[in-house]
Amino acid sequence: MHPTLTPAGNVLLASLWAVAAAVLVFLYPELMPIAVAGLVLGAVAGVLQGRAVDAHPETFAAAANARQIRETLLSTRSGKAAIVIQWCSVAILLAMSLMLSRQRYLAGVISGYAAFMFLRELVALPSVRRLARHT
Repeated sequence: MHPTLTPAGNVLLASLWAVAAAVLVFLYPELMPIAVAGLVLGAVAGVLQGRAVDAHPETFAAAANARQIRETLLSTRSGKAAIVIQWCSVAILLAMSLMLSRQRYLAGVISGYAAFMFLRELVALPSVRRLARHT
């Protein structure tokens, strides 16, 4: 199983993303609305990703690399939707960053995306735990 599909790997990733988002929002408080948008979008993506993992635990457990994980995600409707939301989120976060903080638009995108990834990992964690018990 790929390390990112283990509970420990999932928690580590969520923690790193949380620190990145928190540091940027602490340094630049005007980025808070962008981070909040990232959290909302990440929650939706996390639910969809969790559904995909629950739908095909054997295939996810057998995934040895990121490409295989992506292929398995794309094999389900909820997995496809999670990937679409992730890509659309980048565009939404970029647009928000340009509107709210032109001078720090890159920091805005990064803070929003880090918040997105943090909550996506956190929301998908129960499915990852079930996957670990399945193997």
